[in-house]
Amino acid sequence: MQTVNSVIAQKYPHWEMIIVDDCSSDHSKELLSNINSIDKRVSAILNEKNKGGNACRNQGLSLAKGEYVLFLDADDTIDEYCLQKRMEQVLKYPKADLLVFPMAIFKQKIGDMDASQNWIPPGKEGNFLHLFLKHELPWQTMQPLWRKDFLNKIDGFDENFVRLQDVELHTRALMEGATIETFPNLAKDCNFRIDENRFGNKVFKLLRGFSFGAVQYYKKFYDKVTSNNEKKLLTGSLLEPLSNVCFQYKAGKISKVEYQQLSQELINTCEYKNHQSILKTFTLFYKISPVHPKGLKKAIRILVGLFN
Repeated sequence: MQTVNSVIAQKYPHWEMIIVDDCSSDHSKELLSNINSIDKRVSAILNEKNKGGNACRNQGLSLAKGEYVLFLDADDTIDEYCLQKRMEQVLKYPKADLLVFPMAIFKQKIGDMDASQNWIPPGKEGNFLHLFLKHELPWQTMQPLWRKDFLNKIDGFDENFVRLQDVELHTRALMEGATIETFPNLAKDCNFRIDENRFGNKVFKLLRGFSFGAVQYYKKFYDKVTSNNEKKLLTGSLLEPLSNVCFQYKAGKISKVEYQQLSQELINTCEYKNHQSILKTFTLFYKISPVHPKGLKKAIRILVGLFN
């Protein structure tokens, strides 16, 4: 309801909110049963069968009447001037397919994390595609305002992806030649919630999902990128989940068998020259290092050329 209320509070009045409930198991359905009575601009779709996040986003996209689309997860919020300020930029850059804005991060209450943690999109000097390929993600799902026609042109979200869904979409949009404007100097206008308990007692299940998504992403784009340098950069998309797997194993959150299964899958996926052996070296150093070895991942990123 915090998410819904943040949209209802917008100073810009010309919006609609489409909520897709994907067979939720909490009390969301009860909340949504009369959501339209709170504000006529809010509607809810209750799926009878679970479709997955990407299918739900595409479902909402197919119903949207506006020219521009903003995707929100169920626990994030937007500031009251978010839509107004974004539409001001739309008027300045009417040819943009994608406009990207700064985002704050919070845990329990907006403002409980230092502003230095905000996600600020890079300016024009950044190579957005390369940043996504090596998993130095320049922006997150709700930071962009999309032109709906462009999203439809590239067929929306890839419904085969279980993780890295927005990363896949943004990468594909860049490769399809999206016209992008970023606004690193504007104030943040949206808020991403970090769930510190998201792993709970399902650490292996979540790690397996992240690893599978990374493997999907790597395999999909390895043959699509045009240069050896871009193929090299893709190793970063495997290094990030591999680092998480090593950390959770070192912290005793997953078993040796689970660790070996995930780490081998990620390492064996890597196709670029000697990068596979470098990833193996990373896991070996991690085993003999402290639980969270400072600087090790950076050193490996330098070795595989991710700082070029």
